[in-house]
Amino acid sequence: MTPTTPDLTRRRLLGLGLLGAGAIVLEGLPGAERALAAATGPRAVSAAVGVGSGRRHGPIVVPGGFDLAGLRWDGDPRARIELRARRRGGRWSEWLPVHVAHDHGPDGAAPAPGTDPVWTGRADEVELRLDRSLRGLTLHTVRADGARRRIVVARAAQAPAPPPIITRAQWGGDTLRTRGAPELGTVQMAFVHHTVNANSYTAEESPAIVLAIAKYHIRSNGWNDIGYNFLVDRYGQIFEGRAGGIDQPVIGAQAQGYNAVSTGISNIGTFESTGQTEAALNAMAQLIAWKLAIHGVSPEGTVEVVSAGGSANRYPSGRRVTFQRISGHRDGDKTSCPGAALYAQLPEIRRRAAAQDYPIQSPDVPVAGSGQAQLSIQPAATQVAAYSTVHVLGQLRDVDGGPIAGVEVRIQKRGATRWSTAARARTDRDGRFDAPVVVRQSTRLRAWFGGDADVGGEVLTSPEVAVNAIPKLTIDVSAKRVPVGGTVQVRVAARPTRSRVDLVVTRRGPDGRYRTVSRHRLRRSGSALAADVRLTKAGLYGFTVSAPADGKGVAVSGPRVHVRCARGLRPSDPIRVEAGGVPESNGGGAAVASG
Repeated sequence: MTPTTPDLTRRRLLGLGLLGAGAIVLEGLPGAERALAAATGPRAVSAAVGVGSGRRHGPIVVPGGFDLAGLRWDGDPRARIELRARRRGGRWSEWLPVHVAHDHGPDGAAPAPGTDPVWTGRADEVELRLDRSLRGLTLHTVRADGARRRIVVARAAQAPAPPPIITRAQWGGDTLRTRGAPELGTVQMAFVHHTVNANSYTAEESPAIVLAIAKYHIRSNGWNDIGYNFLVDRYGQIFEGRAGGIDQPVIGAQAQGYNAVSTGISNIGTFESTGQTEAALNAMAQLIAWKLAIHGVSPEGTVEVVSAGGSANRYPSGRRVTFQRISGHRDGDKTSCPGAALYAQLPEIRRRAAAQDYPIQSPDVPVAGSGQAQLSIQPAATQVAAYSTVHVLGQLRDVDGGPIAGVEVRIQKRGATRWSTAARARTDRDGRFDAPVVVRQSTRLRAWFGGDADVGGEVLTSPEVAVNAIPKLTIDVSAKRVPVGGTVQVRVAARPTRSRVDLVVTRRGPDGRYRTVSRHRLRRSGSALAADVRLTKAGLYGFTVSAPADGKGVAVSGPRVHVRCARGLRPSDPIRVEAGGVPESNGGGAAVASG
C-alpha cells in the first residue's frame, strides 16, 4: 500500500474487477507527458520519457488511471528507484522506495530485471526517481474497479479445521486466466514474506490488493498465477493465494530454490521498521500450524532441505541447508524480505504456532506400495533451465517404516520406449538419498531400487514425477538500424532444438502504442531458424520470438529486440541477444514472487 494524501486515500476505488494491465515504455525520448495524455485506455499504452541518472522524471499520465504499478527493464538489474503517485491535479503521495526484484525469477533461469508491484490506490499520474539510466524501462500498471465490500468468512466445523480463509472466488481469483495447472510438491516448512506496500489500507481494500498483485504476477511477470500460497493482511484476514487447493502441497513461486518443499505466506504491507499487528500474528500462527500439520509437519524445530540453486539463492544447487520450520524469505534467498521488524517477530510466530492444537497428519510424501517397503522421490525443482542440473531427493523405508541405509538407488529417465539410468545415489543412515540429474529436455523421472534382503528381495520403483525444461533462445538480428525498404535478417537458435519458432514484428505508432505489423514462422536454415523481414515504413520496430510447448520444453518467448528504420540510415552492426527465455507457462513452481 502506498501512503497517499488523505484525499487520495479516501477516494480509492476498490473491488474485484480488473480492467487490465498497461505497459508504458520509457525510452529516453522527450514528450512523454503529451504522448501519454493523447493515448486512450489503460491497455498496452506506450510512450517515451526522458530517463537519466539521478533525476526526477514525469509527471507521466496513465490514461484511465491505475491502482498498482511496477517497472521492468533490460540489462543492469542494480538500480535504486523511487515512485510517487497522485490523481491528476491533486497532491502527490510521499516518495516510495520501489523494491528491485532482480533476486526473483524462474528456478534455473536468469530473471528479467524488474520491481515488485506497488499499490498506490487510485491515481493517474506517476513520477520516478532513478540513480542510473535503464534501457527499455517499462512502467506496468493495473487498475482495480468495483464496489467496496467486506468479506465475512465462517470457520469450518470439521476437524482439523483451518482458520477462516477468504477463497479465490471471494477475492476474484476465479476470474483470472492462469497459465497452467497447479503442480504439487511437499510441504516441509513455511516461508514468511511481505508485499512491500505501505500499511495505510483498510480491510475492505485488501481483496482488491490481492487481485491486483495476482494480475501483475500473471500479466507483467509472466507467471502461472499469483506467486504466494497465502496472503495475510494487517487485520488478520487470510487469503487463499495460488490455485490448487488450500489443503494441497501446491508449488508456489515465492522462494527461489525451495518452492517444491515449502509453502509461502505473504504479509500485505511493509515491515522494515514497523512490526505486524497482533491480529495478523495470530492469523499467521494459526494458518502455518494448520498448514504444516495437515502435511505431517510440526511447526517447531528445524528441517534439512536441498537447495535447487538460482541467482537469488544464498546457497548453491545441491547444498543441504537447515532451516527453522517457520523461516523468513531472507533465510534462503538474497533479499531483505520480510523486513527487519517482521523478521524479528518470527520467534513469536513460532511460539504461537507451536501453541496451536492441530494434530499432525500423515506426511504427504508420495510412496509406492501399501504395507510394504516404500520408495519416494521429489525433485528440488519441477522446472529448470535446459541443460542444467536438478537435485532429486527421496527416501527408502522397509516394511516397518524404518530407513534402509547404505544401498544404491538409481534415478531413471523415461525415454520413448524404455527407462534409462541418469544417476546413482547411496542412501544415508536415514534412508535418504540425493542425486544430481542433468535435464537436457522435459522428462519424467523415477527412483528404482533393485531389491535387498531387508525388503524380501523386492524391486521397488517410486511414482513418476515430471521435470520441465526451459529452453535457451539465442536471437541474432542483422542490424539495429536500417534504411526504409531495408531488410532485417533474424536467426534464432534454440537449445534444445525446437520444431517451431514464431516471430512477431510490431511498430510503434504516433500515439506511442505498438501494433502488430507481421507474423512469421521461422524456417529452418542449417542449425538455426530464420526469417527475412523487409521494413517499408520509418519507425521503431519490435521483434519478439516465441516457441510453443512441445515434448522437449515449455513454451517460451525471447526478449523484444528493437530496430530503428529511417530514411538515410545505413545498416548498423548486428545484435545478438542470449536469454534463457521467459516461460509462458512456468509449471507452477519455477518462478519466485516478490518479497
